[in-house]
Amino acid sequence: MTREDYDRILEEAFSFLIAEFGYSSQPARTGGGLFGSGLHKTFTRGRQTIALLVGDADSQLFCNVFFSDGDDMQVEPSRRLYRQRTLGFLLMRKGVDFNVAGTGSPASDATVKEALVAVGNLVKEHAIDVVDGDFSAFPALVYAVHHVDRHYPTGEVRRLIGVYSSFSEATKAISERLTQPGFVVRQDGFEVGCVELNWGNWVAGIPIRTPEQETEFFRRTLKAASLSEFNSDERREIEAEWFSKFAAFQDRFEVSRAKAAELHSSMRFLVADFRNRPLGLECWRTARESGNLSSAFVAFIDAELRDLK
Repeated sequence: MTREDYDRILEEAFSFLIAEFGYSSQPARTGGGLFGSGLHKTFTRGRQTIALLVGDADSQLFCNVFFSDGDDMQVEPSRRLYRQRTLGFLLMRKGVDFNVAGTGSPASDATVKEALVAVGNLVKEHAIDVVDGDFSAFPALVYAVHHVDRHYPTGEVRRLIGVYSSFSEATKAISERLTQPGFVVRQDGFEVGCVELNWGNWVAGIPIRTPEQETEFFRRTLKAASLSEFNSDERREIEAEWFSKFAAFQDRFEVSRAKAAELHSSMRFLVADFRNRPLGLECWRTARESGNLSSAFVAFIDAELRDLK
């Protein structure tokens, strides 16, 4: 199926949006598969955006739909928490059975068309309120502002500036501090993070092990060839550790990407972990398909790992 075929089918499936939303087609952003990592489509009206990622032959998920009210698009990619503004999340909240688009690569061009039309119908029937600008069905988001001093003599210092109800309030708080002592020479240290209100991590508790059990678990993670060798709680713990590591490295990537030599150095240890630890590579493949990592970061790491595919 060609790009033109996809354009035609998507225009048919989402024709109810085109009249009021601007419609654009973007090329694939990372390497691999029929279209790169997927075919990107966006519908925009003012600050509201609906984005589609139609997966290619290498994708684990065939079609993903993301909604944005504008503020989340201004937060750095690793902190957008896009998973909270997807069609799937919205339908789960509404108790809708949405296993219609399936996973993996469609078996035929006919299946592609049927699946995309079905996704369009789900947006039309169950997400039209979001299309019209009502984001109340999604979790409330707040914007946490930190300042990170990476040049402090004894090591990196992170300071909480405040938590704000909108991105504009967060940026206002930053602008009010830019000329203050210290901040004026560390202006690049301000960060805005997007956090879901009334939500927290580790809701299922934390693992408690004896020193001997901790040592044994560490040894198993070094030797294991796959996450399938662990129970469900252990898998979640391993994935959470790796996902946190990806986010931290992406933050460093965003800060240093303008300096090629520094950028390559900062990624070296992460790539080395992938090459020596199969679990890391397995978790990376899951994380890269989640949509929560920036396309530039994914492209950089994939290029470094191209010989492992």
